[in-house]
Amino acid sequence: MDLVSVNNEKTKDYFEYLYDEAFPEYEQVEIQKLYKLANKELIDINLIAHNDQYTGLAVVFLNDDINLLSYFAIDPEYRGEGLGSKSLDVLLDSYDDLMIEIESTKEQNASDIKTRKKRKNFYIKNGFYNMNEDINYFGTDMELMVTNEDASIYDYFNTYEN
Repeated sequence: MDLVSVNNEKTKDYFEYLYDEAFPEYEQVEIQKLYKLANKELIDINLIAHNDQYTGLAVVFLNDDINLLSYFAIDPEYRGEGLGSKSLDVLLDSYDDLMIEIESTKEQNASDIKTRKKRKNFYIKNGFYNMNEDINYFGTDMELMVTNEDASIYDYFNTYEN
């Protein structure tokens, strides 16, 4: 598996397709804003490639202490093949420590609570720890998870300040 920088029309086309497919509009940052942040080297926009096929995406907000994996998705065509776990391994090889935001699993009445719990368990299985810190992002209650148990809520806010 490889990370491929989104820097030409072919990679941009796939990134924009999967970004729209995987994330509801209310969770999306405008794509042009993401490209501007990437040009300023504040974020990395990567595609995940497996056997010469694009299979996913990862948008990482860069910080000296910990990096925020803000968007991570595997193409629906390739889900269930273990590529999510393999992709996280590649990301952790490239970025020492990662932090993620996931929709809260504490909202037991959420219509997608099973999906939320499954997602949280996926990240735990892949080496993430629950920070026991909750935030509200895009009007959605989120939980923070990290690969470094020493990370703090201040690391999270510092990522966005950069």
